[in-house]
Amino acid sequence: MSALSALYGRVASARRAWFARRAHAVRRLPVPVVSVGNLVVGGSGKTPVAAHVARLLLDRGERPAILSRGYARREFQDGVVVVSDGTSVLERVERAGDEPFMLAHALPGIPVLVCDDRYLAGQLAWRTLGATVAVLDDGFQHLRLARDVNLLLVSPEDLRDAVLPAGRLREPLSAAKAADAVLVPVPGPDFAVITKNTLAGGRRRGSWRAAGRRARTRSRAWPQRPAWWSQAAPGRGG
Repeated sequence: MSALSALYGRVASARRAWFARRAHAVRRLPVPVVSVGNLVVGGSGKTPVAAHVARLLLDRGERPAILSRGYARREFQDGVVVVSDGTSVLERVERAGDEPFMLAHALPGIPVLVCDDRYLAGQLAWRTLGATVAVLDDGFQHLRLARDVNLLLVSPEDLRDAVLPAGRLREPLSAAKAADAVLVPVPGPDFAVITKNTLAGGRRRGSWRAAGRRARTRSRAWPQRPAWWSQAAPGRGG
């Protein structure tokens, strides 16, 4: 590992530890939060998994809203951008970002909101759009917002990668200890084997937290982390 990568990794670990020690710096929404994220830069299947989680929640009678950062928007706007209110797509791709715009068209009945501050987006989704649960797309490093279920996508290639700038890892592999479950995508038909068990909790926050800790097997890389060996390739998207 290069000196720069070692320094980057130490800074990322220190940032995560800082938030872990300072509960007052982490804000909590009045509804449960499910985060889907990863450790590497670039597309790794986060967005398709977030979409599938949202569909499962909708099927269970919840009113999910997807909260995205809207990375690489071509027209940036301060505050919350409501890409979809669950009924209509309200924004152009330039203001929404590619992935939120795709989600808005692919998920009728599910609001999609974009903001750098996911807490603000979640408050708007809850107060104005009636959301009962928030799904964070690419939320693993968004430490300012508390989550009840923390899902981490990890590919076998990630285990051999290095921290930026030498590799693609945004954090050292040890950051996976913060996840409630590790999802390992492999080719197959769908993601149901993962999320139906993960989201089996219910409306109460305590049962959501317990649901996030259920597992069929254990990760060999992190034996203390539950791991689902998914039957789906990540497909396109983040």
